[in-house]
Amino acid sequence: KIKVLNIHPNVETQITFTSEADNKSYTLPKSASLKMWMEQANSLDANGYGRGLITVTPVSLNAFNANPGGYLYKDASGKYNYDVIMYGTWDSNNSQDISDAAAAVTRQYMDAGGAAIFGHDTINQNWPNFLSMQSYVNISVYNAPTYNGIEEVASGTGAADKSYISKIKITKTGVFTTYPWSIGAEGTILSVPSCHTSNQNASGDIWLRYVHPIYTDADMVAPSNFYLTTYLNRAMIQTGHANCEATQDEQKIIANMIFYLADVGVET
Repeated sequence: KIKVLNIHPNVETQITFTSEADNKSYTLPKSASLKMWMEQANSLDANGYGRGLITVTPVSLNAFNANPGGYLYKDASGKYNYDVIMYGTWDSNNSQDISDAAAAVTRQYMDAGGAAIFGHDTINQNWPNFLSMQSYVNISVYNAPTYNGIEEVASGTGAADKSYISKIKITKTGVFTTYPWSIGAEGTILSVPSCHTSNQNASGDIWLRYVHPIYTDADMVAPSNFYLTTYLNRAMIQTGHANCEATQDEQKIIANMIFYLADVGVET
């Protein structure tokens, strides 16, 4: 059983769903869709994409910023109360940064071995406190206005058809690509909502990269071309640009990522 704290930006759009984890109905901001993805029954599993093993507690970024230690803390046994924390997801993180206090608590959690996931447009030059986390995910953020994904094609060399921007390729395999969902061998193409990286170079493991007809061989190995990168048991994923309109593939990817990061062992 894996417990996830999802610290999501504040948005007005709402969703309503039933969680199979406790058979309760929830109405939440759409930016907190992680709980619905992991716990709502779907055509492949009656327990959701988390397969009955992932439970998600959502908290708004505003609430977490005001009292981070009230949500993320060590229990009486000295163990943190959540196995994984996830920041996001929404386009531009709905223009919200974490507070100084929240950044300090998050760093303490990661320093103690806690698993952390950063969603789309969290770690970038617009949010200084999120930016302070870049070394934890082994990415570097630069100021030049360059992108991989939808922005590059929109402003680049004449590719009017953006449908391929929602295509990503498995470029590394391991436990992540096999459990709890087998998502494919190296080279497998998966579908996600259109998204992009923003001025970020990844030096950790890159599991998934964007593919597009205009990309050269050099583009396919560039450190700026990543949909999902991990370093130790921390990750950055580009989920969120489409404001939580997740595909089936994307929800499987997220479930696998949560399991992979929470299982601290040889690979992490």
